[in-house]
Amino acid sequence: MLKNFLVRLVAYPFCVFIIILSYKMSFDTPNYSNPIYISRAKLYGVFGIGIALIYLVSDIIYQVRKTFFKKKD
Repeated sequence: MLKNFLVRLVAYPFCVFIIILSYKMSFDTPNYSNPIYISRAKLYGVFGIGIALIYLVSDIIYQVRKTFFKKKD
């Protein structure tokens, strides 16, 4: 129980950091000389946001189901 809490205490802020970093990578791209680098940075940014959001949402849904929808024996 405590181990799961500590893991989430580290994982959630890390996911928020990844989302912020990916957003900056997607929309505040520096002036690269090659347009392929710009499109690659935007694509990686979208993937980073997607992966971090998938983890956050799936973990929250798992915890809600585990907490509120317990099976009664």
